[in-house]
Amino acid sequence: MPSILSRSVLVFISLFALLCLSAARLGAEPGYTGDWIVNAELSGDTDREVEKAIREAGGFPSGGKRGSKERYRGGPADQLLYDHISYDQRLRFEYQEPRVRLVYDDGFERSFYADGRGRIASASGTAGGDRSDYSFASWEGERLLVESRPLDGGRISEVYALEEGGTRLRVELELHPLSFRWPIHLIRIYDRVNAAP
Repeated sequence: MPSILSRSVLVFISLFALLCLSAARLGAEPGYTGDWIVNAELSGDTDREVEKAIREAGGFPSGGKRGSKERYRGGPADQLLYDHISYDQRLRFEYQEPRVRLVYDDGFERSFYADGRGRIASASGTAGGDRSDYSFASWEGERLLVESRPLDGGRISEVYALEEGGTRLRVELELHPLSFRWPIHLIRIYDRVNAAP
């Protein structure tokens, strides 16, 4: 019959192994890597959500390019990030711990870390002196939470989650350009390209 000490050691070893497995899983990317294409039927309408935000702030939508899709696409150069994440049809998601790389239509690319680190900045700007959009992220279980600071001084919150056994990607966006008094809320649904049947 095992002694109390040996049972305690076995319990400790079991708990330690479980803790190590849990820690390893927290750092693992849960299957986002690959190519994705927007599911237009399940995704929100970007133009409609922009107009809703304008109305909620007490304004009247101008209509942009009436009669066309993507009526509000193509603002100033410092708002390019908003256009790509809310209008582009394709997304390539690459993850090599801890770096995330997202590539959109026309080769527009973002790269950031998903380990909770911030960005080093000084009074004159970032450590590299660059002038670019930046993002930082962390994993919450299997969801990826991203905060972005576009060049216009606004902000973007993004939540990425897999659905349908990893064949569908749900992205919840809160876009708040500096020129908007009210944020734009948008859900984009992507289907995995070449998903196994």
